[in-house]
Formats: sequence, C-alpha cells, structure tokens
Amino acid sequence: MTDIKLENRQVDSCDLLGDLPEDFPYKDIISEQHHVSSKRAHLTLHERAAQFSPFAALTGYGKAVEETIAQVMEENDK
Repeated sequence: MTDIKLENRQVDSCDLLGDLPEDFPYKDIISEQHHVSSKRAHLTLHERAAQFSPFAALTGYGKAVEETIAQVMEENDK
C-alpha cells in the first residue's frame, strides 16, 4: 500500500478505506496500485497540460466571429 502523509503523520492508505460508504462504487479497486505503462514514457506536467490547451485550428476564430458580427450590424444599420 501507499503511505500518505496526513497532518504530519504517516497513514497507510488502507486506514482511510474504512471511512468509505458501503455503496461506494469503486471500493473494490481503490486500493489497487496505479498502472504504469512499460511501453510509453511518463509525461511531464507541461506535456500533460499541453494536451488540454486550445486547438490551433480555432486560432483566430473569435476575431472572425467579431468581424462577422460587425458586418451584420453595419448592414442592419443601413
């Protein structure tokens, strides 16, 4: 099991499982070790964050929408 430092004392993660409700959906697997791939390298935090950054395909989309709104507003004023 993994030891967790909690309020300046070491606690075995098994000690924390007793607080889970009986109907907790993952109670049977929560104490399992985290899988680490032997085929793929571990990503840095920077690399993981980059996966969630905005898509480059949408760059300039906001400006295009604003220009379209301005054109429509201008046409409606005529």
